[in-house]
Amino acid sequence: MTPSSVKQSKVHANHRVAKDHDQITSTNQLTSPLLRLPAELRNQIYSIALAPFRTTTIETYAREPFLTTTAAQKSLALLQTCRQMHSEATLPYYSTNTFEFRSSNHITRFVHAVGPARCAVIKWVRLVFQAKDIGTAKMMLQAAVDECVRVFPQLVNVWVQVQSLTSVPERTWFRITHPGKPELSVVFD
Repeated sequence: MTPSSVKQSKVHANHRVAKDHDQITSTNQLTSPLLRLPAELRNQIYSIALAPFRTTTIETYAREPFLTTTAAQKSLALLQTCRQMHSEATLPYYSTNTFEFRSSNHITRFVHAVGPARCAVIKWVRLVFQAKDIGTAKMMLQAAVDECVRVFPQLVNVWVQVQSLTSVPERTWFRITHPGKPELSVVFD
């Protein structure tokens, strides 16, 4: 087989697969009780099904972030059922959950893994950081909030928890703000 015939064969195979996928999508729309519901009802169902506990902890021990709660992993199985459901339910998942990060590095990796469209709808973030002293805690949290505002343009609330490694008092309060987003609510747990 010549390189051009191999390339042409792959193009035909891809076209055939795309046509099969389109046929399956059309069949699903006609036969699925869920997909026959109006879009507004499906969106309400997705919001309920995809936010069972409302907080999704993101850990990044390897290159890719992963979800640490089994409930979050199970709720995301809905996104894998068919292309239409994935397309319709992905943004509601990101817009209705609170995402918890334990370092600025986790934020960066998460953004890289999920992409800008999904990050654009995230409204709630929880930051849980460990610090040795109040100055370090304030510096780390301010940098993390600045990064969150930059990568999550719809951000409304940031919940903050500082865990003491040595001398940070159990209840630490200091002001975290962002000049470009004065309406941002930053709340300490």
